[in-house]
Amino acid sequence: MTGLLFLRGEIILDMSNAGAIATTAKPNISTTVLYSPANSPTNLALNPSFLYKKVCTFLRFNLAQSHIFAKFLIGQIHETNMTLNIGDSAPGFELPDTELKLRTLDEFKGKKIVLSFIVAASSPVCENELCTFRDSWGEISSLGAQVIAISNDGPFANKAFAEKNNYNFPILADYTSKTIRSYDILMPDLLHIKDYNAAKRSVFIIMEDGTIGYRWVSEDPLKEPNYNEIKEFLKK
Repeated sequence: MTGLLFLRGEIILDMSNAGAIATTAKPNISTTVLYSPANSPTNLALNPSFLYKKVCTFLRFNLAQSHIFAKFLIGQIHETNMTLNIGDSAPGFELPDTELKLRTLDEFKGKKIVLSFIVAASSPVCENELCTFRDSWGEISSLGAQVIAISNDGPFANKAFAEKNNYNFPILADYTSKTIRSYDILMPDLLHIKDYNAAKRSVFIIMEDGTIGYRWVSEDPLKEPNYNEIKEFLKK
């Protein structure tokens, strides 16, 4: 038997090998979840810790994912994508770089990460932004930080972009926009072209402990981040 967890009509969990189905509800949230024969529907609805443990174990959630799911269970979030705030755990990722090597957030643990989401590889504003980070690499590195850029272009487009400008940091390809969505910065229908999605120009600074220390998100794709503000934050 299969159980599905729905959030505003979207399937977000799919579980199997359980005894029956129970349904709970909150304002604007409809969830259908599995429970074992030892738990009645009433007990499951009143005991979210059972669901939390079962789902986290089944889906092998990491710490950040478990934190978000816990907030969902206690009614603090009502969207599949939650706006990330200062102090929240940064969502992980596994994305290919320009050499098709999969890179993860975990491999950069232990240092601050300047995570730059760009709108489109080879676009003039994105080129200027990443060239600014390239030219500031020595200063940023001396402050114990690592720059990582992410776009929803493919790895080959990113490779041509990186080689043209001699970038000295990873540019990762989020071609499915999964990571962009997890950071809640999707810009749909860019330039009014249907289904041409991109990332909002954004910079997150992830601290050594994996939490977000700095957040800047622009609704204007032509606006660049405040580079001096970023450097001053890294000096703290």
